[in-house]
Amino acid sequence: MDQRSSFPAFICLTMLRATLSTAGRACVRPLANKIALQRASRQLDFHHGQCLCLQFSFLVPARSYGTGSTRSSNQFTFSTKYPRQKKLGGIGKGKGKTAKTAKRKRAGKQTRIPGLALPPRLRLATFKHGQPKQAAAKKPPKPEVKSGGKIGERQATAVQVGRRTPGPRRRIETAQSKRAQLAKEEEAAKVARHTAKFALASTQYDTARPESLAVLKDRIRQSRFETMGLRPEIVKALTEGLGHVRPTEVQALCIPQALENPYNPILCAAETGSGKTLAYLVPVMNQLKQEEEDSALADKSQRESSVDIIEAITADGRTVSATSGLSSIRKIRRPRAVVIVPSRELVGQVTKIAKEISHIARLRVVGVHSAIPRHVSESMVATAPVDVLITTPGALIHLMESEGVSLSQTRHVVVDEADTMFDEGFGSELKKVLAPARAFASELKRPCQFVFVSATLPRTVVRILDRDFPNITRITTPSLHRTLPRLRQAFLRIDGSTTKQQMCLDVLKRAVVDDSRIIIFCNTRRSCGDLADFLRRKEYDAVDISSTVDVKERTKALARFAQAPSKGDEEGDHVGKPMIAVATDIASRGLDTTNVGHVILYDFPQTAIDYLHRVGRTARNGAKGRATSIIAKKDRKLAMMIEQAVKRKTVLT
Repeated sequence: MDQRSSFPAFICLTMLRATLSTAGRACVRPLANKIALQRASRQLDFHHGQCLCLQFSFLVPARSYGTGSTRSSNQFTFSTKYPRQKKLGGIGKGKGKTAKTAKRKRAGKQTRIPGLALPPRLRLATFKHGQPKQAAAKKPPKPEVKSGGKIGERQATAVQVGRRTPGPRRRIETAQSKRAQLAKEEEAAKVARHTAKFALASTQYDTARPESLAVLKDRIRQSRFETMGLRPEIVKALTEGLGHVRPTEVQALCIPQALENPYNPILCAAETGSGKTLAYLVPVMNQLKQEEEDSALADKSQRESSVDIIEAITADGRTVSATSGLSSIRKIRRPRAVVIVPSRELVGQVTKIAKEISHIARLRVVGVHSAIPRHVSESMVATAPVDVLITTPGALIHLMESEGVSLSQTRHVVVDEADTMFDEGFGSELKKVLAPARAFASELKRPCQFVFVSATLPRTVVRILDRDFPNITRITTPSLHRTLPRLRQAFLRIDGSTTKQQMCLDVLKRAVVDDSRIIIFCNTRRSCGDLADFLRRKEYDAVDISSTVDVKERTKALARFAQAPSKGDEEGDHVGKPMIAVATDIASRGLDTTNVGHVILYDFPQTAIDYLHRVGRTARNGAKGRATSIIAKKDRKLAMMIEQAVKRKTVLT
């Protein structure tokens, strides 16, 4: 090939290379494929003979962009696996803009020309619009805010800050956030009300000096029943009948105060297992015997000159005269003293203790609750006068409305477990009992003593009593709101490696060596049933004593549970398997559980009051005991507070 013939070929080769290089680098055409390259080669097809012999494959070498691989000459430079971006709104809408392009345009950024979507590492070059720059637009003037309506103000504010009016999605998110914030506020208010309701009140011994406490404890140690001014038959019933040598702390403080002021209202608060039942029964029964003696001396001459009128005939055939002896103070369906307790089990327990005293003191004690048949309870109050009636609020209201029982002769009203009785469950029923007793005392112009007994002292109870009984005498012990000194307490936290039931089994395996009676507390009746079934499947002697169980079955289980362990239990089939009672808070209020050596809190209580009641089922009357709490994540805050108070030996709040 000579110089003349090679010159046109050189020009053709140079132009073709420039064209193909430009087509390879640019991303502006929608179809960068073999057809486009062939079209470009046809445009450069000259009529010179030497140019027609050029081959397309010889002029277009393969190139790699960032992948590190070598392609063959027939592969495309652009990858076709990335699809084109879809238009917004279909044909004729959005002018072919993509969602990403529209978003960038709103943000004031440059957009790229639509074409094949390549990842950044495969792009050849970046091309910008060739449009001339426009002058910056002036800011629009601030709109005038009209005085009428809040909508105009919101729109003006939105324009001023450069924001658009929120769309439907934005409004939904705002409403959801408002509802979430409102729910948080309601939950915080609920917690505050719960805390205020169950917060413990302060006592006179919380900030007392050690010297004064030492003097008080020394006086309590020197106290005896014989030096309190009790009647001989009452002292004999305590020492010989019950076997008590000296009074407990609460008895040494409460009994003398009640005897000195027999008709003033009294609030007696002491820790669980301290002997509060005798602290209020002894002065009440002592006062009843004193009233009988005073009435007998005053009416002696009148009884000798009067004619006897039979008022009633007892079950054993004895007649009760309306004018003889004690007829002025002892009448049919007119109890002289009423003791109100929250549960049926507590009715049986208090009645048993009162009858042991009445055997020597010669007083008639009757215990009535809703589980007793109606004809039986009617015969109890209608066949003979009742000196001490022990009942629940519901049963007493039934007797007053259906059986004609009246509180016109009642001189003593005792409310045991006052922190529970003033709760929402018993508050309305308790008012129906206290109101007529106070009304009769005011109309008949005779005194009536009201005694309120509790193991804890919530602020709500203190406010109610201060409002209804302004001159009430408050008697508390130095150990109030503190755990018992001989009680060992453990707090076990659940992690992801175990379950609550398995942790309860581990606690029982370690407890079987020393403890023969165990109480496990749950927060719900369903939880009690499930746990009792689970323990029985594991061959433990477990009984459910929640309110879902029949009354007769629960009474039998409690009677068997309250019995002291015997040799037969240790040598029987249940060696190493303690008798277990699974219960709700119904078993934490006032029940005598002296034989319980271990308390397990399967469900942690919701308040410090419930914690004190539950752990107070063991280590009673100076005995040793253990309490183990299983703590879930939601209970850690209250458990940490109680644990710190236990370690520091301070008052629980």
